[in-house]
Amino acid sequence: MPSDNAPRRQPDLSVVIPAYNETAHLGNLIESIRHNLYDLDLEIIVVDNGSTDDTAELAQQAGTHLVKIPKDSISKARNIGAATAAAEVIAFIDADVRLTRSWAVTMKQRYPEIRDHYMITGSRYMIPENPSNLDKYWFEPLSEKEVTYINGGNLILSKTSFDKIGGFDEALSTGEDFEFCVRGRNRGAQINIDRELQSIHDGFPKTLLQFCKREIWHGIGDFQGLHRFLESKVAIAAVVFVLIHLFFIGALLSKAYLTALFFGLLLLLISFAVSRKIFRNSSLGIILHNTPYCYFYLISRFLSLPKLLLNKIS
Repeated sequence: MPSDNAPRRQPDLSVVIPAYNETAHLGNLIESIRHNLYDLDLEIIVVDNGSTDDTAELAQQAGTHLVKIPKDSISKARNIGAATAAAEVIAFIDADVRLTRSWAVTMKQRYPEIRDHYMITGSRYMIPENPSNLDKYWFEPLSEKEVTYINGGNLILSKTSFDKIGGFDEALSTGEDFEFCVRGRNRGAQINIDRELQSIHDGFPKTLLQFCKREIWHGIGDFQGLHRFLESKVAIAAVVFVLIHLFFIGALLSKAYLTALFFGLLLLLISFAVSRKIFRNSSLGIILHNTPYCYFYLISRFLSLPKLLLNKIS
């Protein structure tokens, strides 16, 4: 492994991988890079974000440029990776993602454009080859939606563009990629979604419990300040959803069963409405299939608030 102080050549592309306890996935990502991006002049930078497993050792054995930092936000890890990068173009790739040959071919074709223009590019993830129920009915339909930002796990831009935007907001625990793209757009950067920059996400949750844990984590950023809360329709809906549960429980305890039935039906209707909103371009079957997931989605997003408070206490 090259030391941090050793002279380094300047490749065309720096692949920056923030990693926290990623021994299950990091090796697959590195293998996909070397297998599919063989004709790109690149360096692989792994920023080990305070891992307690063998992530750092795996990265070192794989011959990547390893940077170790104490546990911090993923934004901090990405920013340190960008500061370490020697190339003019940076690809931020999450450790539980794999890159495809299509990604490499498209990168070669678009490299001069990305290097020379003030822009952010990338694409949403594809589901893995052996998809779970959640992969097929939740994440695949989501990947086909039109979005206005680039996922932080497959985000590419020039180092000049990154510096102009000002890096990722290190105060944010989640939602940093959305905020980065919004800030970039406000500062004149073009957001260019290119579906040929295909990546496969192996880290999608496979069980309901994993799904809930993921949504709790993703929702933390929406409660980091009143301004962010008021801007998040999901966070507001989650709070209202839980308040309706309190009315439902109160009605049951008061033996007001018709009132309880009303609030129960209202919870079901809200779950369906959220599913219809999220999957509005999908079939009715997918909307109905995801209605129970939307119930847990809203509950989980509310639980982001106590999770944030516990994190601050600890």
